[in-house]
Amino acid sequence: MKMGILISIMLLLLSSGIQSEEAKYFVTGSSTGFVRCYRISDGACIRTLAGHSSSVWSVDVSSCGEYILSGSSDGTVRYWRFSDGKCLLVYKGHKYNVMSSVFSPDDRFVASSGESDNPKMDASKHSVKYWEIANPSNEKTFEGHTDMIISVKISPDGKYIVSGSGDMTIRYWDIETGNCLKTFQGHDSPIMSIAISPDGKYLLSGDHSKTMIYRRLEDGVILRKFEGASGFNEVLFSPDGNYALGGQFDFFYYWRLADGVKIFEFKDDCS
Repeated sequence: MKMGILISIMLLLLSSGIQSEEAKYFVTGSSTGFVRCYRISDGACIRTLAGHSSSVWSVDVSSCGEYILSGSSDGTVRYWRFSDGKCLLVYKGHKYNVMSSVFSPDDRFVASSGESDNPKMDASKHSVKYWEIANPSNEKTFEGHTDMIISVKISPDGKYIVSGSGDMTIRYWDIETGNCLKTFQGHDSPIMSIAISPDGKYLLSGDHSKTMIYRRLEDGVILRKFEGASGFNEVLFSPDGNYALGGQFDFFYYWRLADGVKIFEFKDDCS
């Protein structure tokens, strides 16, 4: 369990771009429903955000570093102010679990993905919501996946949404029209995590078995496949887009994307 939390922390640091010298804090979500803020210098927990009534599956930090998003299996997304830990908004557009929630590049909108509590229910129960923070009723719903939507990302230009699902597909959505532009395949188990490259041209996706796929986002062409010892609960591009990090629990891999060379492998042997 501790290692799973460590994965979330490291990926948050990288994906939020706060690994710079100005970085002072990081944020985690937990199975107890709390969101916690830690100081990097000494690891001290400086603030605990309470409000969710069930597990927090995802956290995200705004690009300005002033706000936090948290998505929970209580069916809500909470929007917090970092400076004082106040919850400014509770979004209730999902009926069941919220598996992923992310800020748009301009911090004005949120994309969040939910799942039905019954996988046999119709596809409309599996949706991505795109909503405005200042006016949550201004929202769009993207439907088409036939199983839980575990990961969602917004493109760097703020025009597209990419969603990864338990139905083993990835959908590429146009935010303005709401249309699904493409459906990507290639995985043979549920997709646990996706990442868009900093330039918006490439996509990483990791599944529950042992495969991470690197593809071109424009047409979905698969450029490389990477195999690990276990599933990929998290995948991430390096800030320059030239490397990929992927792992689950006690295994991490770091690959160079140009030639597929594995730079290092990390295995946690701590008891």
